[in-house]
Amino acid sequence: MVLIAVSVLSVWLSGKWIDQPNGRYLVIAHKGISNLNQTPNVVENLKKVSATKPDYVEMDIQPTKDDVYVLSHNTKVTTTSGKSYKINQTKWSTLKSLKIKEAGHTFKLSSFEDYLKTANLYHQKLLIELKINDTITNEQLQKFETQYGPLIQKNHSEIQSLNQNALKRASRYLKVRTGLLSPVKNTIDNTKTNQFYAIEYSAVDQTLVRSINQHKKDLYVWTVNDSADVASAYVMGVRGFITDHPKQVRKQLKQLVKQPTYSDALRGILFFQKSAI
Repeated sequence: MVLIAVSVLSVWLSGKWIDQPNGRYLVIAHKGISNLNQTPNVVENLKKVSATKPDYVEMDIQPTKDDVYVLSHNTKVTTTSGKSYKINQTKWSTLKSLKIKEAGHTFKLSSFEDYLKTANLYHQKLLIELKINDTITNEQLQKFETQYGPLIQKNHSEIQSLNQNALKRASRYLKVRTGLLSPVKNTIDNTKTNQFYAIEYSAVDQTLVRSINQHKKDLYVWTVNDSADVASAYVMGVRGFITDHPKQVRKQLKQLVKQPTYSDALRGILFFQKSAI
């Protein structure tokens, strides 16, 4: 009883006291996978992931030397023969034929266009991480919108980016919801660019959730795989759950709606577990 009282008091004093959970939760499949055995960011997995019925599939895209956008979390890829290529310094005609080896997986890069068309075929919405930097020109951003905009709008995708300045410029041309991706807390404001915030789970507390809710915006957290993390994020009022296990997380959230498990929630709030983006 003393331990519980101390835990609750610690949560309250740190500004993390829980509010009403958000019943409009979203389950988001991290890196386009539904379990950690699958290869991330490849079109071949999309059918399997979509079958688990996530609200969104999160994936990463970045431009090649000739402005063809491809799926990749890393800016550099290594082939099975050990040769490395920087994506933004290599043309798509070269990259598309390479056999890539990464984290125990062997695969070929998927083009963003193929992924989008496949997602639309399965009626699967996407959360697109746009990996761009300040060197991208307005002309290139307009070209991106011309080439991919209609497919993105048809998909009802959302776009997020770590680069606030580049995202702000990109939002001028994109007719979709955009949001700031961040591993740390950020100042929450009324800017139209940040219609949602995607923040690493261990940086989230009740004060941040309240601030985002007060600005009538959404909060997504990544990467929540542990049941205590899911429970604590739920009772704090988080909207989006970016996870490597969308089927299991949805099952847990459905149960939490019926009967919230506050013991798991308090444990998750007090002892954050960092996860890799």
